[in-house]
Amino acid sequence: MSSNFQLNPEHRSVTAICVVEDVLKCPKGYTPILRTHDQDADADLWKDGFFGRRITRYLCISKSQGRPEHVINTISVLHDKELPPEGFSLVQQTADTSQKAFQKKQIAFKVGHYRSNMESIVEIIILSKLRTPPDGFEYIGDINGMHFCVRRISALTRLNSPSLGYACWWFWWKCIFKFWVCFSFSIVWLQFTASTTSDETNEHFESVVRRCGSTICTTRRRTCKSKKRCYGWKSIQTNDQHQK
Repeated sequence: MSSNFQLNPEHRSVTAICVVEDVLKCPKGYTPILRTHDQDADADLWKDGFFGRRITRYLCISKSQGRPEHVINTISVLHDKELPPEGFSLVQQTADTSQKAFQKKQIAFKVGHYRSNMESIVEIIILSKLRTPPDGFEYIGDINGMHFCVRRISALTRLNSPSLGYACWWFWWKCIFKFWVCFSFSIVWLQFTASTTSDETNEHFESVVRRCGSTICTTRRRTCKSKKRCYGWKSIQTNDQHQK
């Protein structure tokens, strides 16, 4: 599909996630989740004490960064010492300060090529009180009392969405237009080549007739006395031999 055509953000898959300590230092192309979905509260994932310097952790998502042509299709919340499943990557450090991401939990995610994934994650929300996910969302775990929910979308849904349907139509229309242009150019080029070849052949015969000094028509070379010097006579003689 054309990169100039922007899809509906609701149907674009999440391609990368990270954790930051300072939201002002969120990497380019990422969006931090600052508020919870249910109570509009602070979505800080690090619950520290009341004394000392405040430590914060915020999850950031991106729909443009990460590995090219790959999307996230699974996210899991694991215990700190739990090994991730095969093929999963861990969010172990903050992207801005390289500090430990979480205290007793860790986030694991798996990416795959967008063409081979039947489902992918398109939205991540955090709940501060409710554990029951909203309609269309799936609960995946919690970190320090913050409950993570994700929304998946299938390839069939993406293809049936109006925005993607228009994108597919635009892609095929461009392919047909390019094919028509190439086909038309080929026809014109063949006609031009044939016309040029015919003109060169006629000029050659006329020059032969002028050189031999004969005024007889080129179609009557059989009766021309200068036929041995005429290219047309040699062609007729060769054809006669083949026919015999």
